[in-house]
Amino acid sequence: MLLRRWAVAALVAATALPAHASAQQCSAAVLRDASISPASIAFSTPTVVDFDNQGIVYGSVVTVNITSSLWILPLSWSLCVNADTPNLGSSQGVSKPLTDLQVELMDGNWRPITSTQQRLRTGNGNATVQLRVRMRLSWDADPPGTFGTVLRFTVGS
Repeated sequence: MLLRRWAVAALVAATALPAHASAQQCSAAVLRDASISPASIAFSTPTVVDFDNQGIVYGSVVTVNITSSLWILPLSWSLCVNADTPNLGSSQGVSKPLTDLQVELMDGNWRPITSTQQRLRTGNGNATVQLRVRMRLSWDADPPGTFGTVLRFTVGS
């Protein structure tokens, strides 16, 4: 089978509050903040095995550190994610769906990314949330090209 040249990148950006203006799931709240590591993600060039497995998983765990407290009083929070673009770009006249980019909270449940905020987890006080990121691949639907978006992680109340 011929391996197509194909590249994919997903940039990950952590946002501090206030929340994104169009937020539906994470409303702005004071005294809540987050940092993310790594700050950007670039997938390796997919192999034949990745296409046969219908996806490629980013090689490192993404960690979101949440600070949500008032002195010693823990405050409730919600962690949300959304993308800044409606799709992952196009190549050869074909748009790659945004939902091909997915996150998983180390629980085996992959959640497709959308351009509207979706709540990933809630909690109280300071916390560390770990997740993995993958890109779905298809021999039939994915032309060679470079695809990407900016992910926005928001911590709110």
